[in-house]
Amino acid sequence: MKIAIVAGGVPTTTFIDAQVNAMAEAGVDMIVIGKKSGTPHYHQNVSTLIIPKAMPAQLVFCAKQLIQCRFKYVPAIYRHTKSFKHFFYDLLFYLPILNAKADKVHIQWATFLHNKELLLDLLGDKIVLSLRGSHINSTPLVNTAVRDTYVKLFPRIKYFHAVSDAIAAEAMKYGANATAIETIYSFVNDELQQKEIKPKSGQRILNIISIGRFYWMKGYEYALDAMAMLKAKGVPFHYTLVAQGDVPDHIRFQVKDLGLDEHLTIINGAGHNEVFRLVAENDLLLLPSMQEGLPNVVLESMAVGTPVIATDCSGISEVITDKISGFIVNRRDAMAMAEAISQFSRLTNEERFNMALAAKERIKAYHRKDIFVQKMMQLYNKDSK
Repeated sequence: MKIAIVAGGVPTTTFIDAQVNAMAEAGVDMIVIGKKSGTPHYHQNVSTLIIPKAMPAQLVFCAKQLIQCRFKYVPAIYRHTKSFKHFFYDLLFYLPILNAKADKVHIQWATFLHNKELLLDLLGDKIVLSLRGSHINSTPLVNTAVRDTYVKLFPRIKYFHAVSDAIAAEAMKYGANATAIETIYSFVNDELQQKEIKPKSGQRILNIISIGRFYWMKGYEYALDAMAMLKAKGVPFHYTLVAQGDVPDHIRFQVKDLGLDEHLTIINGAGHNEVFRLVAENDLLLLPSMQEGLPNVVLESMAVGTPVIATDCSGISEVITDKISGFIVNRRDAMAMAEAISQFSRLTNEERFNMALAAKERIKAYHRKDIFVQKMMQLYNKDSK
C-alpha cells in the first residue's frame, strides 16, 4: 500500500511526522509531498517529494512532472485554472500528487481543499481528509469562502479522519457524512507511555505552564486574568508561558497592567524534547484555549504525570474527566480558571498523584500507537482496489 501525505511542508508538524513514521514502521509505503521546511527524520519506508521554492527550480521540476504524466492532466488543470500564473502554480500543486500514484492521498489540513475542487474530480475516492483544530473550528466561521468550499466539497468526500468526536460533529455542520468520518485519536509515543510517573515534590509555590503559540484563539488573555486573581487571593504561583512567535503588544501591556512580571516567565518557543522537560517539571498544565482539536500537549502532559486544567473546547471532555483525571472549565472564564487552580493548590500530594494516575491510565487505554496504526490502516484499506 502506498499513501501520499499532503501537509504543505517537508517535514510536516511534529505530530503528523510521528504518525507518518508510525504507519511506515507498520510496513506502509509513505510519500510526503511539499516544500522543504527543515530537515526531515523519517523511517526508511518514507520517501519525500520536494517542491522547489525558487522559480528556476520550479520550472525544471514542473517540466519533469509534465513529462512523467505525459501531459495527461494538463487539459483538466487548464480548464480549472483562473489565469496563466495560476495555471503554473496549479501544475506545481496537482502534478506531484497525481504522479505519486498512491492508493490514498491523505490531505492533512482541510483548508488545502479551498480552490482545489479538481483534486476530488481527478482522485475521487482516493482522498482522505483530516479534520483538525482551527481548520474546522474557526476558519470557516471567519472566512466565508472557505465555509462555502466545505459546504460544496465535504458531501463528496468519502473518507475523513477526525482527531475527536467533537471536531467530527463540527464537520457534519458543513455536510460531511457521519458514516464517512472515523475518529482516530492521536497517540503518545511509546517512550512516554512506558515512563513511570511519580509523585511530585510538594512545593510552596505552584508551578503552572501553558504551551502553544501566540494566536488569539489560545486564550492567553484569560489565563493572565486568572493569574491576577490568584495573586489577589494570595495563592503562591509561577506561570511559565511557552509560545511561538513575537509576544504581542497587548500581552505585554496586560502583564504590566496586572503586575505579573515577577510571577511570569515567557519562553519564545521550545523544541519538542524541551517541552517534555518543562511540562514534566511543572505541577500543572493550563490550556485556556477557546477552540482546539485535541491538543497533543494535553495528551503528553497527562502521559508524563502533570495534571491538566483545560477549557471545554472541542474534544477535551473526551480525554479528561472533570475532577478525576484533571479539571475542565468554561471557555473565556478567567474566574473559573482561577478557582480550578485554587482547588488544585489545596489538594494533598496524594490527591494530586491520584489525579495524575487516572490521567495516565486514560492515555494508556486510548492513545497508544498500536491503536492509531490499526485504525488508520483500516481507514486506508477501505474500498482499496
